[in-house]
Amino acid sequence: NDTANTNLDFYEFNAKLTQNLYDFGLTTSKIEKAQNTLELAKVSESNVKINKIYESLSAYLNYIKAYKILEFSKQSEGRIREVSNLENEKVAKGAGLASNVLQSKAKLAGAKSTRVKSQGELEVARNRFFNLFRELPKDFSTFEIPKLPLALLPPSEEDAIKIAKQNNISLKLSSLNIENAKSSIKTSKSKFFPSLKASAEYKNKRNMSGLDGTEIDHIYKIEMKYPISIGGPYGFFFKENSDYKSSMNQYMMAKYSYDQMERNLEESVRNAWQTKENSKENYEYLANQANISGEFFDIAMKEVKLGN
Repeated sequence: NDTANTNLDFYEFNAKLTQNLYDFGLTTSKIEKAQNTLELAKVSESNVKINKIYESLSAYLNYIKAYKILEFSKQSEGRIREVSNLENEKVAKGAGLASNVLQSKAKLAGAKSTRVKSQGELEVARNRFFNLFRELPKDFSTFEIPKLPLALLPPSEEDAIKIAKQNNISLKLSSLNIENAKSSIKTSKSKFFPSLKASAEYKNKRNMSGLDGTEIDHIYKIEMKYPISIGGPYGFFFKENSDYKSSMNQYMMAKYSYDQMERNLEESVRNAWQTKENSKENYEYLANQANISGEFFDIAMKEVKLGN
């Protein structure tokens, strides 16, 4: 071979741009699904924060409740012990009845049992407090008892149900799952149709393959892609049919879950509203009973001291 050797500097540069023209909603459904996923993450984050606030408030208020119940139990035990001592003194003087002494001792034993139970509940509340705040409760005088936000309560049961449906985190998450299922249906439907893409490509070659010179190519194309699966029980589009049926089943499951959750939420709100009404009415009766019991105890103490 008498051909002279060549020594040339060479390079090759390629650039290609591709633009989707139409894909029968495939890209749109992917965007919608991504947006729903983002919204799901935001709602989940809000749910975690709300749960932590709720747990903290519950631990704080439960400790206050347990502490006050224990104090009331101690006071009750002290007053019953005082009555029991007076009954013992009456019997010792020959003025009392042994049956009254036994009755007062039985009441005292019950009061002690209640006090021990209250002490255990206070320890449980203390442990929960430490678990959340990583410090033991300080002196009870440092605790502030919050006022009941009665003004924030809904005016009626139906309003309470409406507010619950608007703000319930679990219901929001379930609703977003439905939207995701709808997007999946759109995605599966779009697979039955072709997609169109436009592309423009630029190639610049200089001194390639030992040939002196520059070669520039411009390529413009419109491409249609139409994948068709054949086989299975459906013949044509067996894979696409399977994806579509699967996405429809997911939507029906998500819709059923949402409807069931909405019904359960409505039931819970109605039960809570009824409990609130019963507690309000029962509070008035219990307050009256406590006042009568207090007056009765004072009269009984006077009678015991007088020897009756």
